[in-house]
Amino acid sequence: MARTHYAKNGDIHIACQVHGNGPLDLVLCGGSATHLDVLWEEPAYRRFCEQLASFARLICFDKRGMGLSDRVRAGTLEERMEDVRAVLDAAGSNEAALIGVSEGGPLSMLLAATYPERTRALVLCGAEVCERTSEDWPWGGSNPGGIRAVDARTTRTLGTRARHRRDRTEHRKRFDARLVG
Repeated sequence: MARTHYAKNGDIHIACQVHGNGPLDLVLCGGSATHLDVLWEEPAYRRFCEQLASFARLICFDKRGMGLSDRVRAGTLEERMEDVRAVLDAAGSNEAALIGVSEGGPLSMLLAATYPERTRALVLCGAEVCERTSEDWPWGGSNPGGIRAVDARTTRTLGTRARHRRDRTEHRKRFDARLVG
């Protein structure tokens, strides 16, 4: 596992790691819950990151209020976007490809639109285009704030997403112990 560093956005410290040393900077903007150490213990996640780091310099981070980052409120999409910009600065990255997964999709899209000179490419995986349900967008959710606080119920839900039944108990224990504790 890579050494954890901290980027600073105002008074907020954002935990980040850099894996690999390829010619392309690649920023992984994950879903609603992040924890660099816990996720690295998940074999599928580790393999995914190792594969990306085999050809790129992979930059991973914990969102504000989560994982190893400062324990503060989740913040607005704009504040979280500035956190990612601070992570880019701390990693010495002038330009990066962004991978937005789930809730990280809108974050990546906003970063790409706000800082096009720092965006080399945009890859969206299961990303939400719009979080709110409206007359012209019936697929939105009922949570207009976007991110909800990570609590024991959320981390237990993450634990149940393990692919294999035998991994579920261990996966749940890691998330419950590290994210909630």
